[in-house]
Amino acid sequence: MKPTDVSDWAPCDDVPKNILCSLDDAAEAICGYQPGELYRGQFGIDADDPLFCSVRQSLQNCLVRNEREFQYELFGFTWRNDFNAYTDDDALFPQQAYFCWWLKNSRAMTFPQWFNHMPHIESYVNKNGIPKVTADEVLTQYLWDEEDTCKATHESDDVEVFPQKKMHPHVTVADLHAIAERVPAFADFLRAALLFLDKDAQDEKIKEVLSGLERESGWGTSTKGGVSEAQCAAFKAFFVKAKPGRPYGKKK
Repeated sequence: MKPTDVSDWAPCDDVPKNILCSLDDAAEAICGYQPGELYRGQFGIDADDPLFCSVRQSLQNCLVRNEREFQYELFGFTWRNDFNAYTDDDALFPQQAYFCWWLKNSRAMTFPQWFNHMPHIESYVNKNGIPKVTADEVLTQYLWDEEDTCKATHESDDVEVFPQKKMHPHVTVADLHAIAERVPAFADFLRAALLFLDKDAQDEKIKEVLSGLERESGWGTSTKGGVSEAQCAAFKAFFVKAKPGRPYGKKK
């Protein structure tokens, strides 16, 4: 069984966009099937399409069950698993998580039409379906969009979005937001910092992430254009978790 014309793929009118998808649902859509088109048995989708089987197995291999944190993880996206009570088949992720999977496998599979309906897709791939971003950039944009959505929802309810909650004796959440709105580099540094929490980052990875963010705002100071080595070093010094001990040598 195989979709007759993947190029004409479009979601059914009664299927909401931007919903969370299971691995089965995502593999079905990635392969060009309409939601619910493939037969679902007691143990999930039962299909004889070799492409679907390969995609489904690849997604399964990328899924991480983190029992210590009570969650499932897929390319940085997480799904809460209280008491570790649920199975891999129950885990749900946004479309962006599966797009990150495709980025990793873009050489093995042409651009799935399902992603044409994803926010910011024109910034993620060119007209020929060639990736222009990394998985980390997609995750950062998703987290930023979630914050913007939360802000818009609260504003419509006339609720204070950025309360004067103390982050530091002299700094509030509202203060940080005010700076982020006025200084694009600071805002992007915060976005990138989310990706490196509790992680050691290689210099190449830091530059890759910052370069992707800088393309939107243009705050790079390199004479060749883009992010400079000094800016990368500053980000690493202040935003990436430092190893124990003094970073610049022992005090004399």
